[in-house]
Amino acid sequence: MATLSSPVKEAVGPVAEGSAIPWRLLAVLALVFLLIWQTPSLAWLSQGTSLFPLLTHTVEETFAIVVACLVFAVSWHASSRSQPGTIVILACGFLAVGLIDFAHMLSYQGMPAFITPASKDKAIIFWLAARYVAAITLLIVALRSCQPLQRSATRYLILAASLLVTAVIYYTELAHPELWPTMFRDGYGLTPAKIMAEVGIVLLLLLAAWLLYVRQQRHANADVANLFAATVVSMLAECCFMLYSNVNDVLALAGHSYKVIAYYYIYRAVFVSSVRAPYQRLQVEMAERQRAEQHIEFPGVP
Repeated sequence: MATLSSPVKEAVGPVAEGSAIPWRLLAVLALVFLLIWQTPSLAWLSQGTSLFPLLTHTVEETFAIVVACLVFAVSWHASSRSQPGTIVILACGFLAVGLIDFAHMLSYQGMPAFITPASKDKAIIFWLAARYVAAITLLIVALRSCQPLQRSATRYLILAASLLVTAVIYYTELAHPELWPTMFRDGYGLTPAKIMAEVGIVLLLLLAAWLLYVRQQRHANADVANLFAATVVSMLAECCFMLYSNVNDVLALAGHSYKVIAYYYIYRAVFVSSVRAPYQRLQVEMAERQRAEQHIEFPGVP
């Protein structure tokens, strides 16, 4: 079991800032979900189509896509010999997620044709594909050793694999949509296939969250806390998408909003591990060097 943390990072101590799991925020988000789900007075919000219009969906998805691409850019360009392999996996995994989310955004009902006409089913297929890639990526990060990759070429193989997965998903949905089961029927709502697909995502995220929580208990760390928060919020998002009856209703809005929050925490994890932590280690090393120099110049001074 491992996280983004490298052995060097653990040697100088965990990053103090943000190393605690944001339990209060997670509790508030869970409470909001339960209120939306269980409050009958909110049922009227599911009847209209103006609560979650196309513009709102496009804005939220654009933000999520940009964050996913930033996760890749920051992780990829912060490469070093001591960089944990989990960072590369997270970078390439979320590059694929961002690209698939882009197809989801363009496939949303009301958008112009993206090779094939936009539809609810098409958008849902791309959504589920992106969520599975994200969940599997987080699970691999939670399971894998934090040791650096043994060969520099491995990062390019991981990148190629993520792009290949993306290409296969694009091709099958755009060229052979009949290969996918029906996910939504007007007048009926979500199909059993859609609900079971969401359950599968939640189970993957639940396992990843448990592994990250165990790791956090053993060694409190900012990137672990952020990844745990992202995983839990992602589970709440998927619960919203198991229960909505209208793609424009309040649960759909909440689910997309939770996804944006989850992506934010993933970016925080990458930023702490790839950008902030190296500078903090450098400060510690410089302070130790200054103390050593003072000890050499003034050996009698403690």
